[in-house]
Amino acid sequence: MLPAPPGDGAGMSMEVWLQPDYTWKTGSVLTIYGSSISRQFRVEQDYSDLVLQLGELDERRADPRRTLRVADVFRRRQFLLTVTSSEQETLIYVDGHLAARSSEFLISTQDMSGRLIVANSPLRDHSWSGKIKGLAIYKGVASPSQVRNGYQNWEERDTPSPESADKSVALYLFRERAGSVVHDASSSRADLEIPQRFLVVDQLRFEDPVTEFRTQDTYAKNILLNVAGFVPLGFMLRLWFGGVRRIKRATVYAVLVGFTVSFVIELLQSFLPTRYSGCTDLLTNTLGTWIGTMLCERLHSMAAVRIEAS
Repeated sequence: MLPAPPGDGAGMSMEVWLQPDYTWKTGSVLTIYGSSISRQFRVEQDYSDLVLQLGELDERRADPRRTLRVADVFRRRQFLLTVTSSEQETLIYVDGHLAARSSEFLISTQDMSGRLIVANSPLRDHSWSGKIKGLAIYKGVASPSQVRNGYQNWEERDTPSPESADKSVALYLFRERAGSVVHDASSSRADLEIPQRFLVVDQLRFEDPVTEFRTQDTYAKNILLNVAGFVPLGFMLRLWFGGVRRIKRATVYAVLVGFTVSFVIELLQSFLPTRYSGCTDLLTNTLGTWIGTMLCERLHSMAAVRIEAS
């Protein structure tokens, strides 16, 4: 747990020494997670772009106060990301060079305190493939010369500059090479623990389709599979309710059963860290059930016509 530095307001800096594995992938590089979903600071890879997020993701509207994007950062083999924010603006440096600035996207000391989660999201399986070779978080705004000195030190010594290290709130050099603890070299002693089993800290249930689309590389493929997978169920349910049980509104009953089955599956999957629980699957499974009932009705009508014709 990263402690809140003394004092209020903005004035935080962070250095992250990164070595990506893939360019055309997405993932959460790190998240500082507060006591609620709405209080998060996230560094993410969105294919070749770097994305910084504050608070809960909402892509229905573009809000420059909550999202800052820098293009083509992850095309590099390795790089030092430096983020420094004051009460007036946030500056993003890549390898010591200014890459972006914003007077709306402001990071406070509270945003940089909380539970630190590395290479995954606290809410969903959104793992990042790559290496974090070093991470330093410290209070204060870094000047351009300090940013350049920091980059030179990370590149030559795999460590921040002595000036930054002295002000650090958290400092991880990832030199353990064994064990299940990454030690914090700062005075905070907020060590990182590697769990014995993979887990998601606060897994979402019935995730919004908008965020599912953003975090799943196989979103379109999953839609097709979910629809196709429930077509046979819808066909058999319609055949059972309409042909065997002779129930009126058999299609309605069949679709309701398909929806209920999908709901139970999604609910159970929300307790499995490597599975998704989302509204998209609920909608597409129900759609597949309805298509199956329509197919059953169509085949039944065609058979009835043939019988009459004979």
